[in-house]
Amino acid sequence: MPSSERHRFALYSLKEKLKYSESTLHIAPEQIIEPWLRKISKNYLSIDLMSPKAMKSMDITNLELGDNEFFYLVFSCFRTY
Repeated sequence: MPSSERHRFALYSLKEKLKYSESTLHIAPEQIIEPWLRKISKNYLSIDLMSPKAMKSMDITNLELGDNEFFYLVFSCFRTY
């Protein structure tokens, strides 16, 4: 899937704010942002309930993760009608 303007803008904005992280949780991962997040994170995990491209299938209303396991949480939700 090609990146959209909003994905490119999100990547640009995140690069200005986020630096190296011990751990990053990426929910509903965007393909354009994922490689960069992996690069700046010692531990990276992507989750999505429906997408086979995510590393794990997980519902955000019932996370199977420990408390304080991730330093960064990246979640972009865009609705298209």
